[in-house]
Amino acid sequence: MMRSFQEPDSILEPNILDTIGAFIKEGGKPLMLVNALSSSYVGMPEMCNLMSGWARDFDIDPVDVMQEVLKEQLMDRFDPESVDSKFMAGSVKQLLLPMLVYLRNTLRRYA
Repeated sequence: MMRSFQEPDSILEPNILDTIGAFIKEGGKPLMLVNALSSSYVGMPEMCNLMSGWARDFDIDPVDVMQEVLKEQLMDRFDPESVDSKFMAGSVKQLLLPMLVYLRNTLRRYA
């Protein structure tokens, strides 16, 4: 569990309070927790806000910049074989068709 507190910006995770509570209940030491959370803090959201402000200062659309960065990151990390194996295994396959139908219908409403 301590490893999850050492991930970058783990303090910003949506379920962090539950994770902290479980850590303390299992006998985890609060000082170790505070040290892990503070040393793993990077401040990525604040950096994104700062970069967005700078982009606006130079009349650059920050949304376009962020979308391009996300696209590059996804393309670098995307593993089609892994995705195929996960989607075609077990219960995910049963959920795939309804999900695709829902997405199609949703996109048609906004097209």
